[in-house]
Amino acid sequence: MFPPGEAISDETPFSFEYDGISSSGFLTSWKYSASDQILDDRILRTAVYSDPKTGLEIKAIVNIYTLSPGVDYTIYLKNNGSADTPIISDLKALNLTIKDAVFSNGCILHRLRGTENSNYFSFDDFMPIDESLRKGGPVEFGSYDSYSSSGAFPFYDLTWTGGGLVTAVGWSGKWNSLVELKEGEVHTTSQMSELRTYLHPQEQIRSPRILLVFWEGNDRSDGINTFRKTMLNYVSPRYNGELQRVPIAHMTSCQHQDNTTTAENEKSYLNTIKDFGLGIELYWLDAWWHKGGFPRGLGNYVYPIDTPVDEKRFPGGIKDVSDYAKSMGLKFLCWFAPERLPKGSKLAEAHPEWVLPIGGSSGYLNLGDEEALEYTVKYMDDCIQAWGVDVWRTDFGYALEGIREMEKSTPDRIGILEIRQVEGLYKLWDALRADNPGLMIDNCCGGGSRIDLETSSRSICLWRTDNGVFAGSSGNIKDLAILNQINTICLNQYIIQSSCATQGNTPYHMRSGFNNGLIFNDDNRSDSYDNTLAREGINEVKRLRKYCYGDFYPLVFHSESSDEWCAYQYDRPEEGDGVALVFRRDDSSYVTTVLNLKGIDPDARYSVDIYGESFRKLKTIKVKGSVLKAFKVTIDSRPGSAIIEYRKL
Repeated sequence: MFPPGEAISDETPFSFEYDGISSSGFLTSWKYSASDQILDDRILRTAVYSDPKTGLEIKAIVNIYTLSPGVDYTIYLKNNGSADTPIISDLKALNLTIKDAVFSNGCILHRLRGTENSNYFSFDDFMPIDESLRKGGPVEFGSYDSYSSSGAFPFYDLTWTGGGLVTAVGWSGKWNSLVELKEGEVHTTSQMSELRTYLHPQEQIRSPRILLVFWEGNDRSDGINTFRKTMLNYVSPRYNGELQRVPIAHMTSCQHQDNTTTAENEKSYLNTIKDFGLGIELYWLDAWWHKGGFPRGLGNYVYPIDTPVDEKRFPGGIKDVSDYAKSMGLKFLCWFAPERLPKGSKLAEAHPEWVLPIGGSSGYLNLGDEEALEYTVKYMDDCIQAWGVDVWRTDFGYALEGIREMEKSTPDRIGILEIRQVEGLYKLWDALRADNPGLMIDNCCGGGSRIDLETSSRSICLWRTDNGVFAGSSGNIKDLAILNQINTICLNQYIIQSSCATQGNTPYHMRSGFNNGLIFNDDNRSDSYDNTLAREGINEVKRLRKYCYGDFYPLVFHSESSDEWCAYQYDRPEEGDGVALVFRRDDSSYVTTVLNLKGIDPDARYSVDIYGESFRKLKTIKVKGSVLKAFKVTIDSRPGSAIIEYRKL
């Protein structure tokens, strides 16, 4: 299935059971064909296995990347026969044994926790987990329910002597993976958690999408940055060839006035943005515009499109505040939650046949229903176009509880409803992007609980953890800054860009929230607020964001403790420049640290701009690369920060 020379070319990297028999026992006897389409940046391979007896066809759509390493594939199963197929089960989209690597020193599995979706503040979301595969049996991990980045994160990597493998899973449902070192070989699998079904004639299902990036060397950072390049070249969403990026946004009333906000209140924030020339790019209107507020106002996306809008608080509708923002040159983000249908909501009452569980009085929108999907695409298109929405922020997801209950009556069709729901989600997002050129999708879903390979190809997560809600709404800017540092240093190894709220206008707090862009969340309308300082911080974001598509290196990270330091670096090897962001937290007793900067030519000379706990440059020095590679940084204040911005001469 893969080209000669690949580390896995000698085996089929997926498996399933058919009528209770493992595919390893019969797939080689099926009819096989493969065809290649040579494109500018990849080889598109279609590999087909066909069962002459039952008509079952297994089609692998494989992208073999050429600009940067990577093999990306999805498996499709279709019944081309005239009768129902035997039972298909245990479909492992990834079933791979790595034989030809050096495992004498063991193998390390590097992964992240998922989001916990708890009801209290925690630093646990996306914290790293490193496990030695020498110490026991298989390591198993996976998502909670249907939320693909809850419980466990669907991006992970293995390192061994001389190289490693980074794996990304694309499945916006319940998945699980297994990694095991046994008898000198590493075995790894990944799959949707439950599938046991037959297929009707002409019926087709799909597997999770899998991206594999092998790399060689002894520095894990090389492997991570190889993977980042592949994500940037092939996965991260673009418009007109340009990568979509985290914007510089103002969240206005969110976490301040919330359900009591009004159009006039929103405009007062916008007036402050204009009056102080803050350089904000995007106006953010969160859930609070719904009639009845959040969450009571959900499930009422019915025509006319202004039906769910609170006409008392927003008498001119959403278009009024959108037009006001656009008159100032701002783009517009608007919050929606089309998948949640509470009891008594207008859409659930009008179309109970669209509710999961089907016919229920409440639950989740059945995106596997073609009529429900078509309606939702049209309704959202109409809102986006009528209200001038530039960023479609989508929250909530669906739960498997209703699906699993329904499946009890059809034990030989387990997994079909989940597959159709996942396919419908992707069709919805793809249609909205196709119908509204340039539209950005903000993948919220309860704060970072649906980040996977497939969603990352269509969206950016501008709210990566709901711990930002608990810290932000209570004004806990100390922990919010640390949370942002942790999330950036961990997530950026895999998904390039994400964000959460930034509160506080000091360099320490704004730099903690910076990650390509900035989601500004201060109520900055009072005379006592220093908007001049905030404007300087936003100008710094604009200066530094060019580095964020470069190589990424965690430099200092030990824990979430407030007595620690934290530092990370972006390096652009082609341009010969980069930046390190350094943080001394609130309770650290250490004044100085030494940064082991990466990507530095020890024999070259560099110009280095140094910024302390000020947005204004402290000094510029010229040093040899050997000095810059072990650079001493002193931060006198706590909390405090520093910027080390360098350029090869």
